[in-house]
Amino acid sequence: MISDGVAAKSSIVDLRMTHLSTDLLVRSPVRPLSVGSQVVIPVISRASDGVFSYHATYELDVRDHRDRKVLNATITMSAVFQIADESVSDAALQAFAEYGALDVVHPYMREILHNLTNRMGIPSLLLDVKPPLGSRLRN
Repeated sequence: MISDGVAAKSSIVDLRMTHLSTDLLVRSPVRPLSVGSQVVIPVISRASDGVFSYHATYELDVRDHRDRKVLNATITMSAVFQIADESVSDAALQAFAEYGALDVVHPYMREILHNLTNRMGIPSLLLDVKPPLGSRLRN
């Protein structure tokens, strides 16, 4: 897989949350909560020779047992990777954005959503362990 080749040659330099926007729509939702829709928008770009940046924006809507929309959230995690082989193609970097880099960022997104819902006073929510497939890629 192309993404694996990029992953083998790169290491993460920095990882941080760069955007968070939430709206709590129902203060007392009926359990259980579930993610009604989840869109992941990965963006990757070369920052300089041997360095590239990756941003994954998760757009989520959370629903309760009555299928009421409880929460809207947009969360962006940004990572900077250093790569040993500067000749990696843009197509390989895009493949890495959709799979390899998303595998790095997704556990942090899970933790942020779990902590966020807990601190908002609603039942804690966890995303699936595996990142969603079919994410939309933006250049």
